[in-house]
Amino acid sequence: MVKESGLKKKKKKKKKKKKKKKKKKKKKKKRKRKNKNKNMMKKMKMNNKRKNKRKTWLCSPLWPSDL
Repeated sequence: MVKESGLKKKKKKKKKKKKKKKKKKKKKKKRKRKNKNKNMMKKMKMNNKRKNKRKTWLCSPLWPSDL
C-alpha cells in the first residue's frame, strides 16, 4: 500500500509545562558588634606585645648568646 501524503495528519504532541521552583530567600546574618570590638582589642594587644618585644630587642645591649 502506498500512503497518500495529503490524507493522514500527524497528531501534535502537547508539551508539558515545567513547574518553576521557588527560590528560598537567604536570611541575612546580623553582625555582632560586641564581638567585633573584642576582636579589635585582642588584635591591639597582640600588636602592642609584638612592638614591645621589638623595642626591648632593639634596646637591649645583650645578644641572645650572652643570656
